[in-house]
Amino acid sequence: MELKTLANIAITINDAQNNQQVTTVSSSEPEASSLSVCSLAYYQQFFDVNTKQIALRLARAVVPFQQFYNDDDPKPDLYGPFWITSTLFILLAVCGNFASYLSFTPVDGSQWSYDFELISVSAGVLYCFLTIIPLIVWFFLRRYDSGQGLVEIISIHGYGLISYLPTTLICIVPFQAVRWTFIGISLGLSCFFYFRNLWPDRSNAKIFPVVIVVLGLDAAIAMLIKFYFFP
Repeated sequence: MELKTLANIAITINDAQNNQQVTTVSSSEPEASSLSVCSLAYYQQFFDVNTKQIALRLARAVVPFQQFYNDDDPKPDLYGPFWITSTLFILLAVCGNFASYLSFTPVDGSQWSYDFELISVSAGVLYCFLTIIPLIVWFFLRRYDSGQGLVEIISIHGYGLISYLPTTLICIVPFQAVRWTFIGISLGLSCFFYFRNLWPDRSNAKIFPVVIVVLGLDAAIAMLIKFYFFP
C-alpha cells in the first residue's frame, strides 16, 4: 500500500512539472499582436512560409487570372517579394553587362569593361519600388478604405515583378525585336496583376487613380530595363 501511494505521488509530481514546462514554453513565445513593429520578431511571421506556398504564389503571379490573396491563402509574406527583387537586380546587372559584352565592337584597340553602375541603379530602383512606393500607395488606399494592409501591398508589388525574371535572361539575345516582345509581355502581365490585386473592389472608384500611378511606374521600370540595361 505504501509503495502504491509513493508511486501515485511521484506521478502527480511528474505531471505537475510537465504542466509547468508547457506553461513556461508557451508564455515565452509572444503573440505577433503584442510585438512592436520596430522589433525584428514582428517581421519574422511574414517570412514563415514553405516552398509549396511560395511556388503557388509565384504561379498565381505569373498567371494572374485569380485574386492573389484569397480565403484559401490569406496571409501575405515578404520572403517571396524580397527574393524576387534581389534576384532581379542581380540578373539585370549580370545580364546587362553580358549583353553589352556580346554587342561590343572594339574600336582603335579599346577594350570592354564591366559597368558596376548597373548594380547600384538596378538595386536602387527596384528596392524603391518594393518599399517606398508601396508605403505611398498604402497611405492613399488607407484613406479610401481599401482594406489592404501595408505588408499585403508590399507583397503584391514584389510578386508583380516575377514576370521580368525570365525576360531579363532572354534579353541577352542581341535582337531588338526579341527584347521588345518579351519586355512588352512582362509589362502586360505585371500591369494586369497590379490592376487586379490593388483594385479588387471595382465599385470604389477613388482607388483608380492610385492604380494608374502604379501601372505608370511599372511601365517606367520596363522602359528602364530596355533603354538602360539592354539598349
